Amino acid sequence: MSGSLSLQLSHLPITAVEFITDSVVLVGSGTSLIAYDTQTRCKVGKLFALTHARIHGIASLKHEPSTDAARLVVVFGSKEWSIVRVNMRVGGGLTMELAQRFVARDWIKAAHWVFDPSTACWMVALALAHNRVAICDPASGAVLYSAQCAEHCILYAAAFYGDTLDALVVASGTVFNQVLIWHPDLEAGDSDRCADSAVGSRLQAHDGVVFGVQFSRTGAQVASVSDDRTLRLWDLTAAAPASLTAQPVATLFGHQARVWKCLVLDRFLVSASEDGTCRVWRRGDGGAVDGDAVDRWQQCAKNVWALAANRSESLVVSGAADGSLCVWALDALAGNRGGTTDTLAAAEVPPQEAYLPEGVVPRAAEHIRSFAAGPPSFDSDSGRDLDSGMDALAIMDSGSVLRWQEASDSLPGRWDLAFHEPGLAGYSVACSSLDGGVTAVGMRDGSVLVLAGGANGEVSMVQRVRRIHEASVSQLVISSAPGSSYDLITTDADRRVLWSRLSIAGKISWAVLAEFRLPERTHMASAAVSRAAGWMAIGSQNGGLYVFDLPASLRQPAGCEESAAHVLPVLGLAAHWARAHGKWEVTSVVFDEGAAAGEREAGAAVSPLDMSGGPARCALLTGARDGVMQRFALSAGPASTGPAASPPEHMRVGPLANTGDSLRSGAPFLLFARIERKATERLTSGSICRLLHVRGRLHAVAYRRNRLVIVDMVSRVELCSFVFAETQRRWRICYTGGRSLGVLLMNKLEVLHCRVALRDELLCYRLADGVSSRDVRAADSAFVEDAGGGRLLLVAVGGEDGVLRMLAYRGGEQEPSLRPVAQARRHTSMIRCVRFVPQAGAHGGARAADRCRFLLTAGGGCELRCWRVDVDADMDGEVGVLEWAVAPCFAAEDTEARIMDLVIVDQFVEPRTGGQVVLLATGASDASVQLWRLDLASHRFTCIAQDAQRVHGHCVLSLAAFRMGSGENFGARCFVASGATDGRLVFWDVTEHVAGYRGAVSESQQRGLADIGPPAAILDGVHQSGVNSFDVRVVDGGTRVVVASGGDDNSLAVCELERGGSGGSGAAGGLALCGRIRRRKDAHASPVQQVVFTGRNAVCSVAADQRVARWSIAGDASDECADGSENSEGIAIEDMLVTQVANPSAMAVLPTDSYGGNASLLVVGIGIEIFNM
Repeated sequence: MSGSLSLQLSHLPITAVEFITDSVVLVGSGTSLIAYDTQTRCKVGKLFALTHARIHGIASLKHEPSTDAARLVVVFGSKEWSIVRVNMRVGGGLTMELAQRFVARDWIKAAHWVFDPSTACWMVALALAHNRVAICDPASGAVLYSAQCAEHCILYAAAFYGDTLDALVVASGTVFNQVLIWHPDLEAGDSDRCADSAVGSRLQAHDGVVFGVQFSRTGAQVASVSDDRTLRLWDLTAAAPASLTAQPVATLFGHQARVWKCLVLDRFLVSASEDGTCRVWRRGDGGAVDGDAVDRWQQCAKNVWALAANRSESLVVSGAADGSLCVWALDALAGNRGGTTDTLAAAEVPPQEAYLPEGVVPRAAEHIRSFAAGPPSFDSDSGRDLDSGMDALAIMDSGSVLRWQEASDSLPGRWDLAFHEPGLAGYSVACSSLDGGVTAVGMRDGSVLVLAGGANGEVSMVQRVRRIHEASVSQLVISSAPGSSYDLITTDADRRVLWSRLSIAGKISWAVLAEFRLPERTHMASAAVSRAAGWMAIGSQNGGLYVFDLPASLRQPAGCEESAAHVLPVLGLAAHWARAHGKWEVTSVVFDEGAAAGEREAGAAVSPLDMSGGPARCALLTGARDGVMQRFALSAGPASTGPAASPPEHMRVGPLANTGDSLRSGAPFLLFARIERKATERLTSGSICRLLHVRGRLHAVAYRRNRLVIVDMVSRVELCSFVFAETQRRWRICYTGGRSLGVLLMNKLEVLHCRVALRDELLCYRLADGVSSRDVRAADSAFVEDAGGGRLLLVAVGGEDGVLRMLAYRGGEQEPSLRPVAQARRHTSMIRCVRFVPQAGAHGGARAADRCRFLLTAGGGCELRCWRVDVDADMDGEVGVLEWAVAPCFAAEDTEARIMDLVIVDQFVEPRTGGQVVLLATGASDASVQLWRLDLASHRFTCIAQDAQRVHGHCVLSLAAFRMGSGENFGARCFVASGATDGRLVFWDVTEHVAGYRGAVSESQQRGLADIGPPAAILDGVHQSGVNSFDVRVVDGGTRVVVASGGDDNSLAVCELERGGSGGSGAAGGLALCGRIRRRKDAHASPVQQVVFTGRNAVCSVAADQRVARWSIAGDASDECADGSENSEGIAIEDMLVTQVANPSAMAVLPTDSYGGNASLLVVGIGIEIFNM
């Protein structure tokens, strides 16, 4: 038998944080106290501070005699509290030592170090849940003094202020929506009959329970947060006596859910909320607070539990329910981060009389026709901009072009007339490059006006006009290129698309390079050019993606002016995807140059095509109005000379038309372009407006419910959010250097503007990644081949938020790790079950390593989906998750049915197509059990049979599949078993259904929906209520099956069945119970959530009581006790431990691998833990 259960890895919600130096922070996660260094961004220590309770708070002694002395820290949770000694090493690093551990008489809500002048010793003050204070000796844990507030009530929060016993003040946050300020009248000992301490001030304005309170540094103010979603600041110097109700000096709104924590800093107020965000408000002189948040930090989907600031108040650390730990730089706060357009700075254009040239008649309805980020001033010698100011160009309906320059330290913001162009009157479309270096304006007559900054800081601008289209210009796109050149893509009302190159160096050099031919009724919506990779991509208004390869001669930087005899080449399509985003407009196309560079740096083989100057493999990102971001891989290579074969559904292949003859060298050398979809992710329920790379980081601009949002896609931090009830195209973003983006919004006669601080690694970073969010309900694992040819164990998890997450697990001699590598959201409700599909022919749970695996998920709304999970070696080992197939929903629209479990029955290679086919079963909350056929080649689910009689009549909770008998594929008979809330186990013989679909079956030959048939066996009363989980193991050469189950009655049951019963399709398909059911009624103190076999005679279980147990199964079920009672002696407990995963919902066995020996046990719920077995 294997060794005892032991914790290997835990990834739990972070519930407490505390700085002990300006750079070292202590983190509470479960019972563990973890130390991180914010400078090196490394974990520097770990200690199990409490026995069973989750850490809820950390308080450090901030009066050390020297910086190198040991720090004393009190850690508490529930009724436990511990003293931890942190020894700082000279030159960096630390060690942590558990000094003492104690148990209090009540739940602890706050802890604080306080000095006793009479003994010249530091003591620990504890605020208890019944509004009581205990002063304890940190060496013995004895209560030396105690006090009871006159207001006898339950607390949800408390805070202390004062360093000595005489100066100690308590702020109590009560369940009655109040904050009570009182001074403890301490009495010796721990008496229950302490005299009541009077309430000094009663702060009452909240409309909900107070969840958090915090004193300011001086103690003159206190902040409170509540269930009413507000943060309120109180001035204690002007607080009313207890007989009166004080009013807050500031009430701050903004959070969308309950607020848990707050910080009162000298310059800012910070709050953390259930909505997954932290908000920051600026404090002015005298502590006054502006009602508008100056920053909004999006950390996770739900619940930021912990907040702390270092002593210099330059950094804030926040810990969240998904296990993420973020560091935020307060010094980087600049500009507005959220709110409405009323909070933005407005630049109103002057009256027409101030800018119209003489002789031009003013217009009755003058307005801004189009606008763009203005070009900065240029240095004619270097060709670079002189400053990083944020300018704007407004093209008025009258044809005047106005330039607005941002205010500086010496000059206010102002509007100036750049020039007047009559051809712009009544019609113009404008676009600017991200850096603002070039602006292009399209006209009605097909002309394009190009603007660049004037030389040496002058207000004037360099401009040039060319008529390159015959019809009115309808769309323009500008992308930056190496040096001072830009690529300009324009299209007109006749759908003609032109590619131009612009060079800016004191003057504008302009060459029209090529024309692109799009299919009929296709209109360009977005475009991108990658000269390095040799591709151009166009997104259309009807959801299409069109790719062109660029001839090497046109990708060269030389030749920014074409000759008079120049013949414009017409480039045909290399490949296209007609409905890449369905019917939704592709609003943004971006080449991921970093992926291509990573491929080259990784030493990827360079094909002869690449060496000859042909297109290189690269990654392409698209965003659309459906709110989905997709990642594609573009590649080129020789086409097949055999019969044409249809490409897979996730791929599109087309001829390469633009490769020069130099690549063919004699005999025709046919080439193809391939577009392969790698991943899809829904970023928002609204629209994606733009994807852009800034400082090497991908950012997304989204629009939903009149709100414009900018998100850093690396850290998943929301940079800003504005309510903007105008059309999505009336905004612009520019980046002119530094660490901020310029955001411009347009109204009829004004431009609203602000700066948004970028979240680069210096300003915001994660010390720990979040691996889950909300409750995890299901998990499974499988090996894949990584980019280096090794084996990578992927763990798939799904839960309440409907997001499928892929985690990479690495164990071995070094510290195990679990890191997120991919995620996808297509489910509209919770994910209840997750199953990897074994490779065809790999039965019995064998895990074949490969770079591509398929995954099944199901849950709310009876949604059943298949995903393709692969590791792209050419893209630096990136893991992609792609939705592969969606099953039709059979649940009635007026019901809230959900699939509770699924199991894979069989998988094989279909002889006719050579594709893999999976047969699976699902059980739903409407008591139905269904059999499905999934053809991976055709991306199609087909329901082939169901339990028409609804044998259970109750919600089906769990399923299993197994084979019995002799013959191929582990047996001649195939069974599906189900457990439900009626406490019964039902077994079906599905052999005939499986056999009917294992051969070559054409679509016309597929049968209609059949009945699964009568059960092969029914076991009544296995549990008194629901059978939450069960597992099966076939023994004795396939003649018997052992079933272990756990139920809502807290029991663990084991039974055995053998062939030969009269159920099912005659005697051949029947099962009979061997002896009696063995039951361990006291297996757990709460419902058993999951049961799995971990060995020949070993079973592991996890229950809602947060216990993980391992049991040994011995004896023979046919042996009955003399008194006729059920035999429980054959189920013996071997080991049991406590898991810190709250509400454990599922458990899975991670397979044995090269990391070092025995298999591991994965437990998921609110958090994730892995145990050695």
